[in-house]
Amino acid sequence: MPAALLASAIGNLLDNALRHHTGDAPVECTLALLPGNGGDVPGFVEITVRDQGPGLSEDECAQATRRFWRKGAGSSTGSGLGLTIARRIAESGDGSLQLAPAQPGLQARLRWPLRQHPTP
Repeated sequence: MPAALLASAIGNLLDNALRHHTGDAPVECTLALLPGNGGDVPGFVEITVRDQGPGLSEDECAQATRRFWRKGAGSSTGSGLGLTIARRIAESGDGSLQLAPAQPGLQARLRWPLRQHPTP
């Protein structure tokens, strides 16, 4: 995945988390390298961003990556595009974006496969 696209996806997840966290609660960001199956899939990179804001229900998580969707659209800031863009970037690199309630807050997990580069 090109670095500029990856930076955009992560930036959108962090922007969303920072906009919705509450008080002094931290926003957590973790990076993990996950093993593949030992065959054609060399492994995955996973970035998880978790806030401790009001969060979303399971149903809202399923809707939140739709264009222009916003929880409580009348009172929410933002355009409703950040999570959509992050999902589309992930999918363009054969990855995924998964959203889940975090109690409190929201957990966004961005995952994409590592690519093996030929050695010169």
